[in-house]
Amino acid sequence: MKRNIESEKDKIISELNLEIKNRDEYLSKVSHDLKNPLTSILLNLQLMLRKIKNTKPDKLDTNKLIEMLELTNTQANRLTELIDDRLNFSKRK
Repeated sequence: MKRNIESEKDKIISELNLEIKNRDEYLSKVSHDLKNPLTSILLNLQLMLRKIKNTKPDKLDTNKLIEMLELTNTQANRLTELIDDRLNFSKRK
């Protein structure tokens, strides 16, 4: 009887350790997936700010800024989709 309890305890501990490992791997992947579009957003924003600060208003290339804003918007939408997908996946579990 004592062996059965110990065996069951060991089995539960193994299952919990596996769940923890799976959770950590999932969180690592999610973190990586979210950082890619976020990095792009931050770089575009920094570049636009630098251009605006270092260029006289009458010399600003508004078409280039619009293009960069559109790219940033696309990356922000991608990030939102990734977050929504992860939240929906978590709710299903």
